[in-house]
Amino acid sequence: MSQDANSFSIPNTGTLSGLSLVNDVNASLQAVVSQQGGPTQPPGTPYAYSRWMDTSNKVVKRRNGANNAWVLDGAGAEAFHITKSAGYSFVLGDHETSISIPAGAAASTFTIPASTSLMDGWTVNVQNNSSAAQVIAPTGTDTINGVNASITLQPGQGGILVNNGASNTMFMGVQANPDTRYGSAMFPFNPTVSANALGGALNPCKIDFRNATLTTGTPIELAIASALSLPAVPTTSSLGATSGVLTRYVYGVAYNGGTPVACIASMAGGLVLDGTALVSPTTIGASSNANNIVYSASAVSANSPFMPIGVVDATWTSGTGWTISFVQPFGGSAPSLLGALGTGGQDQQLSASRALGTTYYNGPHPMMLEWTGVLASSARASITVNGIVRADLENRASTAMSGAFLAALVKPYQPYSVNSSAGAVTTTTWNEVN
Repeated sequence: MSQDANSFSIPNTGTLSGLSLVNDVNASLQAVVSQQGGPTQPPGTPYAYSRWMDTSNKVVKRRNGANNAWVLDGAGAEAFHITKSAGYSFVLGDHETSISIPAGAAASTFTIPASTSLMDGWTVNVQNNSSAAQVIAPTGTDTINGVNASITLQPGQGGILVNNGASNTMFMGVQANPDTRYGSAMFPFNPTVSANALGGALNPCKIDFRNATLTTGTPIELAIASALSLPAVPTTSSLGATSGVLTRYVYGVAYNGGTPVACIASMAGGLVLDGTALVSPTTIGASSNANNIVYSASAVSANSPFMPIGVVDATWTSGTGWTISFVQPFGGSAPSLLGALGTGGQDQQLSASRALGTTYYNGPHPMMLEWTGVLASSARASITVNGIVRADLENRASTAMSGAFLAALVKPYQPYSVNSSAGAVTTTTWNEVN
């Protein structure tokens, strides 16, 4: 590469030998074919539309029509597919290249230098092939799409950066690869048991929360960019379960002002866990023993939107800890079934197998308990659900009462019993209607 010291103007006065003429012509031709390559602009007065291969910045520049400035004309790089696995500051020489952030790269920030150090039309394609979110940030008061703020490429996302050489970079987002966050209709959560304690993680995904303002229908969209730890429930915390009794637990995510936190709660506590209500969780600890509290992996601000992600059937045993027998991630309309009476169950007549004064535990669906029987004079029958008497009947007549009827709603996984006192009580029918 070379630059023509004579600015392509061969002297036409004075004495010019044949050899000197040939040398000057050759120098001009070499400068033309090498696009006046050099680290500084060609000497002398440039011509409109002439080209200069800027070897310092590795870009091709062209003189504009007004012949008062250089503009970008093409790439001067010798490699056009570049891999950057860590935070990187773009340079002018990246013009018209494709930068790939490879699988395995950690989350980092890629910086666009001051626009004045670039040139109008500077263009770079960026593709995030890693499993971590990658940030692209402007410098100083510069903007991206007119806003002085960074943008985030989620795993699988990419886009084209186009700078105006003054103060702004336009980002045209595309998804050259399918966004893996949409790979399944079900939430990718994986509860585990380690050393008899509950744990696990929610893998990267996208969650839509209801609005924190209960009168607003506009949802809040949030991307879980990296694995989110599920609450670590120690062996000493029962979540309100009775030792040795199988119970269903709902896992979910609290929005928490944009900093998501995973949560867990027992279905036996009667909480609204279908995503239609706000929650005020308590951070999980060594003695988290209530079935009517939402426990979170870390602190969560009060009245946070909440979205259930799945359920787990687990058994807590005093002195031993936790075991898991069933895991079901949510997808589609499944969360709406959490409180649906009559969903997934059946009507059962259990008078032959149920005994008065014995505590039983409901399954995963709300259930209506209907009991009929005979009460001797002064006898009393009652239904207790989750420690509370829900129905009560006393025979104050001097003769036996036949056809006595009691009914009560039993929520999922709550304990219930039919009890007698002050006289003989006999069961006629014991129906459990799911």
